[in-house]
Amino acid sequence: MDPPLISKSCHVRKPANPKNSSSSRHSKIWNKLERKLTDFHVQKHVELINSVRQFFENYQQSPDNIPTATLRLGSNVSNHSGVFDELNRQLIAISPLICRLTPVDCSTLPSIAQRLFDDFIAALGLADEPKFKRALITFENLVQLYKFVSHEEPTAIRESPRKKKSTIRHLGRKKFIIMIEDVASVKPVVLEDLCQILKSHLDEMETCLVFGISSTAQFLHKTLSLRCASCLSLQTFSSPPVSETTNGIFDLLVLNKGFPFKLQPKLFFWLSRFVLDHDFSLTTILHILRVALTLHLDKMDPATLRAIEKPGTNTDVDQALADNSRNDLIREELGKALVTLSGQRIVFQDCYLGLQTKSFTEADMFRKVETIIRVLSADELQHRLQEHLEHYENGELAEKFMEFCERLNQEELEADLSDAAQNLKDLKSRSEWLQAMGENMRKKRTTKLSLVRDDFVSYLKKQAKRVKTLDELRYAKDIYIGNVPTLQAMFAPELRVRLHQALANPSSVLACHCCKVKPNETSASLPAISTAYKLHLECGKMINVYDWLQSYQAVTEDTSEVSIAKFLRALRELQVLGFVKPTTRKVDHVQRLTWGSC
Repeated sequence: MDPPLISKSCHVRKPANPKNSSSSRHSKIWNKLERKLTDFHVQKHVELINSVRQFFENYQQSPDNIPTATLRLGSNVSNHSGVFDELNRQLIAISPLICRLTPVDCSTLPSIAQRLFDDFIAALGLADEPKFKRALITFENLVQLYKFVSHEEPTAIRESPRKKKSTIRHLGRKKFIIMIEDVASVKPVVLEDLCQILKSHLDEMETCLVFGISSTAQFLHKTLSLRCASCLSLQTFSSPPVSETTNGIFDLLVLNKGFPFKLQPKLFFWLSRFVLDHDFSLTTILHILRVALTLHLDKMDPATLRAIEKPGTNTDVDQALADNSRNDLIREELGKALVTLSGQRIVFQDCYLGLQTKSFTEADMFRKVETIIRVLSADELQHRLQEHLEHYENGELAEKFMEFCERLNQEELEADLSDAAQNLKDLKSRSEWLQAMGENMRKKRTTKLSLVRDDFVSYLKKQAKRVKTLDELRYAKDIYIGNVPTLQAMFAPELRVRLHQALANPSSVLACHCCKVKPNETSASLPAISTAYKLHLECGKMINVYDWLQSYQAVTEDTSEVSIAKFLRALRELQVLGFVKPTTRKVDHVQRLTWGSC
């Protein structure tokens, strides 16, 4: 018998376990942080959502007014989807008949009716059934369908046993809830027509409305007519302040041991200002964090990353990781202390971030505290110390505070301890007495209370200097994420400066070598708008369009009709950007609006 060929044998190769790969661990950590941020963002709106639910549950339906809940989510909240997702889950307990309209669905009344029909059929569990014809999708047929499913007794449409059975779900008398995420993007005419149609069928179909707005509730009164606003029973619900959400983000990003990287104080302060001033959107915050983390990992030393992935290859990195694990325990204690000091949350946040900066004792925050301490009376300073003693039962800090309290209980705290004041009674002549008084006025008055204040300020400085700053920590550049200038240029650029840089040096934006020229030079390879922009910088207040065109054609070395079309398009784009505008003072002229490069 011949031996078996090797080609007939079976070769098995065990694949690598993807669960233990570094990329899977990184994705798991990031997904966990993203889930925490999303849950926290939704949790902050739980009270708002519960209030809306109670409003619809307790409202007594009337044939004259439509119950309308107005959610004021803030002008800097660009993404309302997370709040409306949670609101949708909560309102299902009241009624499964919920329709959610986006600005795209609210362009016309037929598109609104189409979306209402689709969501209504999906709520009945008939998504697999044949769709209605477009001619049958009207508000009257929607009301008839609602009246049919509002019967208490379920009715099943059954044919022969061999054919498919179709059962229509009867829900009883339930409310039909319509949610519009951004009511400001809906045309007022379309919104008024929708409200009037729903009000005319209110006795046949119980309808509730939910409006999402960014500004105040006065926007609806200014937009809608009096006839339309009178048929809405408006109730406004406001979202929590953005500052409370930023405090929660501080807990998750700074005091959270589950995220291996930390934010530098400068980055956190910039992120807070960006959230408060520009865009408070969870999607935007997560996108900024992704970009910041990507830039940070790109600048890290590859050897350090390999040492973190494989412990034991670098003793310094292993020691730093051990120190970081001990710091995680400290962060947990700080988090517990933050819960007890809920009233001083913002003060704690500023102090924690301020202690990580260089020379904290010279910062404005510490100078303000020092100034306040030096003007406090003995009773006020003692009261402040006793308030802090309530949170410290033992330790060096408690003993030191008790010592200062005992010194403040001494008698004659306001007595002058200077030598000039003690020798003032021994003076005999009037001239010597006046000279001594003048010296006392120029000298600083020293009392027991002032000595206690000075000692207390010195003790606070000593404690602050014991805290290590980021520059003193090993591998702080690898752990703490910075890159504030880069992120600011990407997400919050100075508009005019960025426009000038992009037009004067298009290679910085297009990343092509053919557009690389000096800022004061022009080339035929530049885009049309860039060439036109550089030529207009050489002109005065009034620019002759024909001369401008001749200069453009001389630079591009093209006199065809395509060149003229490109120039006219570039002229129009510069007009849209605000660099030039048409004028009637001179024929075939435009007026220049900007001067300088920034």
